[in-house]
Amino acid sequence: MNNCKRYEKKRIINIILEDHFENFKETKLKLLKNKDMREHIKNVVEKALNCGNPKYGYTKYKCVSCNEEYLHGFSSNSFTR
Repeated sequence: MNNCKRYEKKRIINIILEDHFENFKETKLKLLKNKDMREHIKNVVEKALNCGNPKYGYTKYKCVSCNEEYLHGFSSNSFTR
């Protein structure tokens, strides 16, 4: 039996953002008159969606019990500063 700690592939916030952000951009975001605020919101959501994505950096772990290896993507705090 494999007792390794596994990280969630998709967190609920990512699912919500993926499912609804495009519609939000088309309907609500363009109503904001402040262009800087629109860009800021887009950037924050894109960073949240990329959080934990191994494409942007990761750490590889190996379980000492079963020798299984898995990747843990860096959080958005790791690569956005």
